[in-house]
Amino acid sequence: ALRRADPDVVYVSCAGMQVGIAALFCRRYGRRLVFRAASDSDCDPSKLLIRHARDKWLYQYGVRHADAILVQSQHQQGLLKQHYGRDSVVAAMLVEQAAPVRPQQDISVLWVANLRHVKRPDRVLELARAMPQVQFHMAGGAAPAEQALYEQIRQQAGSLPNLVFHGAIAYRDIGKLFDRCKVFINTSDLEGFPNTFLQSWIRGVPVVAMFDPDWVIKRSALGVSCADVAAMQQAIANLLNDEAQYRLCSDNARTHMQRHFSGEVILAPYLAAMQGKTAQ
Repeated sequence: ALRRADPDVVYVSCAGMQVGIAALFCRRYGRRLVFRAASDSDCDPSKLLIRHARDKWLYQYGVRHADAILVQSQHQQGLLKQHYGRDSVVAAMLVEQAAPVRPQQDISVLWVANLRHVKRPDRVLELARAMPQVQFHMAGGAAPAEQALYEQIRQQAGSLPNLVFHGAIAYRDIGKLFDRCKVFINTSDLEGFPNTFLQSWIRGVPVVAMFDPDWVIKRSALGVSCADVAAMQQAIANLLNDEAQYRLCSDNARTHMQRHFSGEVILAPYLAAMQGKTAQ
């Protein structure tokens, strides 16, 4: 397929054997390979979410032979240098603009992710049980090979009157849930830089998370960075009940997005990598 397309630059953003295959193609036909890390696990061989030894070898070959590497955070940048000896450039992500006027915020707490063990959807159930007066919504489809977890979470969510389980929702429609929510939560053990954070902040929605990339949530007061479920429960309660704290985090979120996520700022490192230049 690559040979038929005959690209000048191959851009790969998945952590799998495709990275190595693309690297082999580029070396054979004199093309450039730009690899984009999508998770912290992509930068640490001990945490790769790849099952087979052959696929791991192909992935690592691709990382080592990519012409340019883009990462989501300074933390990933350090991991990549430590484990692969590769330099990289931090490149943020584009996010669609929010509607100028948001509808009624009738969702107190929103969680969106693929239902995988590493995302810890069980923690949402724990929070919903501990906070029966708070309305929670969950959205996300089953990850490959984790259908059993999806069914387990779906069934348990159905028994909680304050938890609405939406299942899989297309990206083009998920913004409607972000428009309606007051607080977004992330319960993952491992991430990169979740798009859901950007989808929240561009709407002025504070994020309460157990994963804080480069400590941006804590540094810029874009919500609350938590160490455990108990701290997350307290943070949610504080944001929902303290109007001043909520307004501060909400305003900070919008300011952060305006300052760091304009189209010109976001696209610069991508264009530089594809053109074989150094991003300014």
